Amino acid sequence: MDFITLDCVHKTCRAKNMTHSVLAVSQAVPQPEGQIWNLYLQCRDCQGGTVAYFLDSERLGLQPANVELQTFRNFFTLVGTAPEMPAPTIIEAMPENVRGPWIEAEHSFDNGHAGTAAMAYRRVMERSLRKEHPDLKGNLADRIKALEGTLPDAIIDMANQVRFLGNDGAHDEDDPDMEDVANGRDFVRLYLVYTYELPARIARAVKAREDRKITKAG
Repeated sequence: MDFITLDCVHKTCRAKNMTHSVLAVSQAVPQPEGQIWNLYLQCRDCQGGTVAYFLDSERLGLQPANVELQTFRNFFTLVGTAPEMPAPTIIEAMPENVRGPWIEAEHSFDNGHAGTAAMAYRRVMERSLRKEHPDLKGNLADRIKALEGTLPDAIIDMANQVRFLGNDGAHDEDDPDMEDVANGRDFVRLYLVYTYELPARIARAVKAREDRKITKAG
C-alpha cells in the first residue's frame, strides 16, 4: 500500500513524521490558485483517518488513475488537512512579506520537509534583513554576523552553528537534517521576536501607561 509521511493531526496522537497509509486519491473542485487533490490517509500509529489537501499550482493535468505519490511529495504543496493541523506560531507585528514564508517554513517543518523548511526560513531572513537592515552587504551569513550588537551574542552564536544559514547553505546538494533545521528555526524565531514582537509589546505597554496617566489626570 502507498504511504506518505506527515505529522498526525489527531489530538490523542500528534506523532511527528508519521507514516500514513494512502487509502484513496481524488480531485476536488479546481480553485483559482490551482487544482486541489484530496488524499485519504490513515495514521499507522493511532489508526486515525485524515484527509490531506494538496495544491497543484502548476495545473499538471494529472488524473487520479495515473498520479503517483512521488508527485505529491515533490511537486504539490500541502495546504490543509481535516482534522486541521495545529496553527503555526505567529510572531506579532511581522510584515506580510515575511509572514508568508514564515508560515510556509513552519508548515514544512511540522511535516518533516527539511529542505523546503530550510529554504523558507532562509527566505524569511533574506526578506527581513532587506527591509530592516538595507545597508548590510554580503551573503546571508555575513549579514547575520553584522547584527552583532543588535541582537544578544547568544542568538548570534546560535546562527553560527546552523549550516543552512551559512555561506553554502543555499547551494548544498543535500538537504539539511532536521536537527540543523530545528536549530535554525530557533534562531529565526528569536530574531523575529527581537525585531518585531518585542518592540511592538514595548510600544503597547508604553501607550497603556500613557493612557492610564491621561485617565488619572482627567
